[in-house]
Amino acid sequence: MSGYLLGAVTMGLLLLFGRELWRAFGRTIVSPRDRARDDREARERIEAAMKTPGATPENPLEVTTASLVESVATNLPCVVCGEAVIAEDHSVDTTGAEPLRKVDVHCRRCGHRRPLYVRIVHERLH
Repeated sequence: MSGYLLGAVTMGLLLLFGRELWRAFGRTIVSPRDRARDDREARERIEAAMKTPGATPENPLEVTTASLVESVATNLPCVVCGEAVIAEDHSVDTTGAEPLRKVDVHCRRCGHRRPLYVRIVHERLH
């Protein structure tokens, strides 16, 4: 009788331990189906972000002074995961009709990299 009781208690403890392990680490295990869904959603967010201001030289963001370029770029969230981005390189792109500032940003969390185009618009006084 005590052998059965010991076996039942051991089995119960193993089940509790397994459940706690699943709670702790199970969410980090991603199935191929979930990974494919996440990749598809990321591609859709990137495609939607290509239509926003700053994504292409044809549709740049507009700022009033050059000192705002990097601060505006780093205040925009990552288009894939929504985390903060870091400005890596800030250069002038002169390939179009007017010079644009090009800021290369990358995400701290997912590592997604993208260029951000900014036009400096000087406000005219009277």
